Amino acid sequence: MLAEGPLLLEREAELVQLNDAIAAVHGGEAPLVVVRGVAGIGKTSLLDAAAVRAQRAGITVLAARGGAMERDLVFGVVAQLLERRVFGAPEGQRRRLLSGPARLAEAALHPGGTADGVPYELGALNHGLYWLIANLAEESPVMLVIDDAHWADTALLQFLLHLARRRAGLRVVTLVGARSDEPDAAAVLERILVEPGVGVIEPSALTAVGTATLLGQRSGAAPAPEAARAAYEVTGGNPFFLGEVGAALRTRPHDVPATVALIRSLVPSAVRHALLLRLGRLGASARATAEALAVLGDDAAVSDVAAVADRPRDDVLTTLARLAASGLSAAQTVTRFAHPIIRTAILSDLTAPRRALLHERAARALQARDAEPERVAHHLLGAEPAGRERDAELLAAVGTTALMQGDAVTAVSLLERAVAEPPAPGTVARVRLELGRARMSLADATGGAEDLAIALEATSDPDLRVEIAMQLGDALAALDRIDAAVEVLETASAQAPPDDALRLGVQRAALSLFDPARTSAAQRQMLDYASLNGDTPAQRGALANAAIALAFTPSARAVDVIAIARRALGDGQLIADALAPGVGCGPPVYALLLGGDLEGGDRELTHMQARARDRGSVLDALIYEDLRLEVCRQRGDLRLAAAHGVATLALVREWGEHGVGYQDRTASWRPWAARALAGLGEHDQAQALADEELALCRTWGAPGPLAAALRTAAMLGEPSAARSRLAEATTLLENTSHALEAARVATDLGIVERREGQRTAARETLARAADAALACGAVATAQRARAELVLLGARPRRLRLRGIDALTPSELRVATLAAAGLSNRQISQELFVSPKTVESYLGRVYGKLDVPGRAGLAAALAG
Repeated sequence: MLAEGPLLLEREAELVQLNDAIAAVHGGEAPLVVVRGVAGIGKTSLLDAAAVRAQRAGITVLAARGGAMERDLVFGVVAQLLERRVFGAPEGQRRRLLSGPARLAEAALHPGGTADGVPYELGALNHGLYWLIANLAEESPVMLVIDDAHWADTALLQFLLHLARRRAGLRVVTLVGARSDEPDAAAVLERILVEPGVGVIEPSALTAVGTATLLGQRSGAAPAPEAARAAYEVTGGNPFFLGEVGAALRTRPHDVPATVALIRSLVPSAVRHALLLRLGRLGASARATAEALAVLGDDAAVSDVAAVADRPRDDVLTTLARLAASGLSAAQTVTRFAHPIIRTAILSDLTAPRRALLHERAARALQARDAEPERVAHHLLGAEPAGRERDAELLAAVGTTALMQGDAVTAVSLLERAVAEPPAPGTVARVRLELGRARMSLADATGGAEDLAIALEATSDPDLRVEIAMQLGDALAALDRIDAAVEVLETASAQAPPDDALRLGVQRAALSLFDPARTSAAQRQMLDYASLNGDTPAQRGALANAAIALAFTPSARAVDVIAIARRALGDGQLIADALAPGVGCGPPVYALLLGGDLEGGDRELTHMQARARDRGSVLDALIYEDLRLEVCRQRGDLRLAAAHGVATLALVREWGEHGVGYQDRTASWRPWAARALAGLGEHDQAQALADEELALCRTWGAPGPLAAALRTAAMLGEPSAARSRLAEATTLLENTSHALEAARVATDLGIVERREGQRTAARETLARAADAALACGAVATAQRARAELVLLGARPRRLRLRGIDALTPSELRVATLAAAGLSNRQISQELFVSPKTVESYLGRVYGKLDVPGRAGLAAALAG
């Protein structure tokens, strides 16, 4: 049993909750507990006690702490937590830990950008870190301890949220310590706190009895009741402030009235002042050393402390011992304060010029020993610009890396500071380009456009000008300045080589679509690209735009659109060429699906799925799921379509958007609107819409939309033409994948046959329609066919959801992947969910299909 120290007084209930979390991880659960409260309430003591108990229970403890420096380091706290454990492991073990999606975590721990220069999504790095921790937990249970999370970088907090949503089944217990009175990180922390199953410990202030006990321990003598009462009133039972009051009493003995008077003078703000007075009594060297510690952060090298304090190294070592003896630092020769409040008090007492000077010294000391650029950059952020091009270069490099890691907020801070230094004339354009990109990532189109315009003016490099012009065009368009965007792109195009001119032209046409006066010309320009061969990435990008532009042209034919889309996609080459997740890939695939080429769409979606898996890209996965939904919908597999819809919504939540998708070029609102108007008695309007839809679809020529239009026209048009239209639709759908539409057409045809008195033919048609609809999961259509059969005197079987019909969309999706041979782990990686979630789904699947396990899945699903 851990010996309970003074800061664990009256913490029995909190320790029981932490013990329960430690025990739960051995039972296969993955507790996440947030310990939060005001400064000095004892959060760190509870976390330390839990870590000791976890180690005794055979759990691997990985700990990290937030701080002022870590706020400026993307994944800085994550690196504290995992870097030594991963990269200090033997090579074989390291390879295993970074296997599968966990390889993406290396970019968070050792930032260096991607081989193709494309920024990572923050979600991809979170995905990699999740699987790295899962791999660690395969070896033994793991405890993650993150203290002072309110001072952590945004990336760490986003990862904790990611982990909170997927922790089920991991042998991981996560403890997070955070101040409840620190507003900066409140938004993300609050989102973590409301996740289901997240535990919260809020240590309360000590009681009057606990106050007297702690005061006696710290002062060296049992306090008089009047003194204990005064201490309780002044400190509110805060353990840290009580400790400071006790320390003051130890050094200044008084009679009871004098003691009470002293205590009442030591309100929390005065306690902070008392800390500074205590420091001041230790002399100038102690003050300089403490200021250096405050600026450098925990565990700084003694040589760095000496440089920042401007004191000899031996003098600093002696001073550290004195700071420890006075209770200000953690221990002799340890460069860490006894409590974060001490560091806060010292920093708040520094004048702005003094703090800037100390940061300047820190930056120079770290540069002199080739420290990590990220740590140097942190101190440069706090120092005044000094016109050093080398500093600007370092800040720009670290800022670009932050952008590559998906943290645009940090990137903007670093790149703005690089601009202020300022950078060398030859690098201004590149720095401004990256700053513009970062601002655009934060939806700051105004700032982004200003930086990009400066970048364009600052360079004559033709390749760089193309890159800047592309970005500036987007920024200006976002500001609804289409004319300016077009002018920028036209100017850059005139000076660019052919392929770059083509890229610029494609973007110019795409942006021109947002200006009604330019729409027709832009549409013609896109259609002009249809004759390209697709030999280069630029040509394939142009063809992608031509395909979707033609698909939305009323006179277009599906066969022509399919041919262009296939050239654009190049059997997966367009997707492989994509310079950013999702860019340019979705529209041509969608064009294939609109044209009815479901098999071609399937092939391209397989390439997209592989890219999403390889990069851990949430956006690529989202587009894949959305388009796969469309494939399944057209094929009539409504269960899998719904499963892909559920996955799409989950990824939308992950991506942080409210929706994604494209409008159907066949304007599929017309059939629904026509039926609604008919129901309201507006037959003329309904008939007009149905006829318009049929004319558009005849020109388009894709069998699925045309069959649907024929079915609507048969329902709303002259009864004498209904049979021929439905027969035409039936012929169109033969040997296609449009199973659901075929079931709907057969149902309507059976109804027409019944009304015409062809009872035997109607029974056969409707029975076939009911079975086909049920196979698609279209219960409403199946019930409609069954009701018609009852009118004919037949006794069709009741519609019962059993076997495969009883599976939910998500269960069916998981079952399909399992039947294809994927392990639970592989399925969870594919669907961006936890292995425990997959295990839960499969358990329900086995019960509903009445199979003992995976061995029977394929047969059950086929049946």
